Amino acid sequence: MHDFVVRNGTVVNALSAEKLDIGIDGETITALGHGLLGRRVIDATDLLVFPGVIDAHTHMDIPVGGTRSSDDFFTGTVAAAYGGVTSLLDFTVGSAQTSIPLDIDRRLDDIRPSVLDVGLHAEVIGWRPEDSGQFAEARRRGVTSFKFYTAYEASGHRTSVAVMRRAFEHLADLDCVALVHCEDEDLIRSIMESLTPAQLADMATLALARPDLCEATAISQVGHVAAETGCKTHIVHVSSAKGLAAVQ
Repeated sequence: MHDFVVRNGTVVNALSAEKLDIGIDGETITALGHGLLGRRVIDATDLLVFPGVIDAHTHMDIPVGGTRSSDDFFTGTVAAAYGGVTSLLDFTVGSAQTSIPLDIDRRLDDIRPSVLDVGLHAEVIGWRPEDSGQFAEARRRGVTSFKFYTAYEASGHRTSVAVMRRAFEHLADLDCVALVHCEDEDLIRSIMESLTPAQLADMATLALARPDLCEATAISQVGHVAAETGCKTHIVHVSSAKGLAAVQ
């Protein structure tokens, strides 16, 4: 007799989808099978039963362009829980005036209202090779993935290829992961310089100024750096067929 049984649902895992009962004792799944008995039972007939979803890329309570994202760590995680998300990974708010460990400490205060488990990726902004110890300190605090940008130079977010290469060498030594937002800053700038004021004021210009070539060329460049350094690298939010081909 189990504490809790989810009965007759289609249980989805990484390899299959099968009609099963799930036996739970305490907070642990202890059995998968048929005809399981429980002190409490939920009938999941005709329903899909998933493991808790992990959302690995969120932006809660983050400052952007003079405003903030619409969800904070309470409202956003409540909404996520209703959708079956049980854990998420958000980002520190980096700057050239702070350090990665300090950014982590500040973000931990923001996370406190969350109703879910939350991990962090650390933004790498204004990093210099002499700051390499920050990666090791972040790793000691449980942060093992680090976010880079190849664009947004005006706001100080862009990391040059030369600096990125040095950073990737350190991350490879620590067995950490680099996450990279890939857009070709120089290509964006060349397109923007040819636009009229009316075009610059039009939201539709965003797609014009960031064609699929912009994504693909940046991904290719980052891919070469990753291959040379051996750094495990994840290209975030790929949005085009050319970008996907560059990843492959």
